[in-house]
Amino acid sequence: MPSKINDIHIKFPTKLPVTCHTKYVGIGSTFFAINGAKEDGLTYIPCALKRGARKIVIQDNAKLNSELLDLINKYDAELEIVSNTRLELANYSANETNNAHKQLKIIAITGTKGKTSTTFMLEHVLRKAGLKTAMTTT
Repeated sequence: MPSKINDIHIKFPTKLPVTCHTKYVGIGSTFFAINGAKEDGLTYIPCALKRGARKIVIQDNAKLNSELLDLINKYDAELEIVSNTRLELANYSANETNNAHKQLKIIAITGTKGKTSTTFMLEHVLRKAGLKTAMTTT
């Protein structure tokens, strides 16, 4: 069993079927153009299309100019307009993983003292019982 987080090697996918980051767009991906505090998600649509996105999802109040619309049509990508891109990204992602989150059992430990100790003890008991566990602490 690894003793440190650095001892754990997880290979993350380089392309995702649903994403809001162009780095993870691959052929057939659905790209969500989400606005942030400093960035306009629409500016990343050309990059997403070049990387293979086949569906672009934007918020209903987004100002999509004719150049971007022409580019989406040029790549023969589907355009979907939704009222809440963040919520729809969550829904699409959940559907893509067959709603795996519904299979999770989550235990939260709260209080003033002893949370970390209790968490480690409970994790140990559950593992000894043959259950898969994951743990986060502060």
